[in-house]
Amino acid sequence: MLRLLAGLSALALVATPACHAAAPSRPAPAPRAELNLSGNESPGRILDKEYVLPTERTLRYFASKGFNIFRLPMNWDRLQPTAGGPLDEAKLKELDALLARGDALHLRFIPDLHEYGRKDGHALGSKELPTQALAAFWKPFAARYKGRFAGYDLMNEPHDMPSPQAWPTAAQQAVDAIRAVDRTTSIYVEGDNWSGAGRWKDSNGALAIHDPAKRLIYSAHVYFDANTSGQYTESFDKNGVAVEIGVQRIAPFVAWLREHGYKGHIGEFGVPKSDPKWLPVLDTFLNAVAKDGDVLTGWAYWTGGDWLDRYDLSVQPAKGNNWVDRPQLAVITKKR
Repeated sequence: MLRLLAGLSALALVATPACHAAAPSRPAPAPRAELNLSGNESPGRILDKEYVLPTERTLRYFASKGFNIFRLPMNWDRLQPTAGGPLDEAKLKELDALLARGDALHLRFIPDLHEYGRKDGHALGSKELPTQALAAFWKPFAARYKGRFAGYDLMNEPHDMPSPQAWPTAAQQAVDAIRAVDRTTSIYVEGDNWSGAGRWKDSNGALAIHDPAKRLIYSAHVYFDANTSGQYTESFDKNGVAVEIGVQRIAPFVAWLREHGYKGHIGEFGVPKSDPKWLPVLDTFLNAVAKDGDVLTGWAYWTGGDWLDRYDLSVQPAKGNNWVDRPQLAVITKKR
């Protein structure tokens, strides 16, 4: 959030006795542990049939595991049927109900438009979908929900955009639109080319979004399989990656943040439960990330969420009366 500490004034420096040793600097706190709760990004208009929002039982379960911030994927077409048009009040009321459930449990959410830089099949910056369309969603959304969310994640994994400037332009316009109505909520900006951490400098090295409120957070994603897709179509052994692969892939993003004095976030990462050899990769990654709290504000594991219990990366417990913790959960809730 670009929480920069104010420097001491010249007067204070003069007044400090030279014989006093400088106070030891305190290590930055570890990044905040967060969790994605998926299901709301699915298309359709019928709640609990075509898409789902987190239920109270799911929220209580993950709250009991120590999570209190959740990244919430959203469907742009459902919330704003026509680009630039009004938001759908009936669908916003469904979000209101979720916020009420969260408030009762002292939980907060970071909504993200989970649309890969697109709406209705058109990419931002195309003639069918001008870059201003993103701002035309976020301005009324932020005006309605000012102070209710832990942050706004502008767009999930934009990629293959019409031009190199399409995504930076759309992101800046969206930030400007939000700040016209909300100066306090943090804004998360993902990068072009799927927001990949390992290729961040090549794809997003010049990404420089101005936030007058100085509460901007860049968010990268990282997966550990050989092709970085997060699909894990083959076993750990067949992928042929090292246990340190996550550390290696996040390094360019962390270095870029430090170089520019930015704050960052890891919006997605995850491993399959079906192959226990991936668990040491996850543990090694989180051990390393725990030391990057000077630039990383948090990380959000992908994923949990109602209907996601059969998904290999999910930590959503099995359905039924006896919910069983997924093996990844012990790693991501481990104290570091």
